[in-house]
Amino acid sequence: MAVVLGYSTFVPAQKSCWQISGHLAAHVRIAERKDVVIREATSEADLDVYYELLQITSERDDFFIHTKDFIKRCAPVYWYG
Repeated sequence: MAVVLGYSTFVPAQKSCWQISGHLAAHVRIAERKDVVIREATSEADLDVYYELLQITSERDDFFIHTKDFIKRCAPVYWYG
């Protein structure tokens, strides 16, 4: 299973310069044990996969998400500063 996310958002290359929360680190380790591949999104197709997962999670956990267009416009600001 491959999950496409802005990898640098969650686990930067320089871990020593940026500490991730224990909760997030635990989820990353669980995903690795289940052979989930986390990589940086690089294309429109990656955004489609990410948004589909976001919609499923939003429906399951009952939280609001913005439109895909909004996320497409804002993602570079949040993911890459």
